[in-house]
Amino acid sequence: MPAYSRDWGDATGSETLLAAAARNLVPIDRADAEPGDILVFRMADGGVAKHAGIMATAESFIHSQEGLGTVEAELIKWWRRRLVAAYAFPEVG
Repeated sequence: MPAYSRDWGDATGSETLLAAAARNLVPIDRADAEPGDILVFRMADGGVAKHAGIMATAESFIHSQEGLGTVEAELIKWWRRRLVAAYAFPEVG
């Protein structure tokens, strides 16, 4: 699969990331997210959701960011305002 550009979702306006998450994960209320759950963010008002991370603690998440690599970041107000969805992994068994 080829690399994607920063504007990969902007061209069509399709919620590709949210659709893929809904097909493969269990939607949960954002307020109920726990460590290990997937958090999805909308980086711009009116833009598509195109960033995700894994909740590490009630106050942090792990994600990859250009120029920083993969890091654990605080879920500060800036990130919480952009949080649009949360998902749990399906139960196995």
